Amino acid sequence: MPTIVSWPGHISAGISLDKLTSSMDLLPTLAKVIGADLPEDRVIDGKDLLPLLTNKTEESPYEFIFHYCGNQVHAVRYHPKNTGTVWKAHFITPKWTEGTESCIGKTVLCLCHGDYVEVQDPPLLYDITKDPTESSPIAADRSEYKEVMKNVYPALKTHKEGVESVPDQVAKSAFHPRLQMCCNFPFCSCKETDRNLEHYSR
Repeated sequence: MPTIVSWPGHISAGISLDKLTSSMDLLPTLAKVIGADLPEDRVIDGKDLLPLLTNKTEESPYEFIFHYCGNQVHAVRYHPKNTGTVWKAHFITPKWTEGTESCIGKTVLCLCHGDYVEVQDPPLLYDITKDPTESSPIAADRSEYKEVMKNVYPALKTHKEGVESVPDQVAKSAFHPRLQMCCNFPFCSCKETDRNLEHYSR
């Protein structure tokens, strides 16, 4: 998902970066910009992106990113250091409505557990650098698959061991379609008309 950043005089105009980053990076990056200290009583998963945005480095600050649905890791992205390849391993995938790639018709939201998902054993692995649409999983019997997964499995284990349970901060009843980001299909769609943006909530 693309991100647009503008900071005249600090970030060069017109540059395009294709590096592994996360929305979690907003907190540490903005804290760095305004000179604020990050909390020290918890683990901050995001990274400061200023070195990447200001051309002080060309490397992503991440080797692994863990994708959650609810309280479970559904997928892991892996960017081996000093390479241009990004892998994505899916451990759990949603069950789409037949003939689609959506949950419409089953539930209002794609649910994260039980009969609404499929546990992938072995996990599905994609080279998303060459296959960004994740349409051609790499066969589990290939040496390439085994080489990648031997790094993903211990990273996932270490990550899970470091996660502490906390009270649910977002009650299920807090969901409201009008609070969703525009163009977040299927919850809303948007259309630009000149300089105005029309927002349609479902």
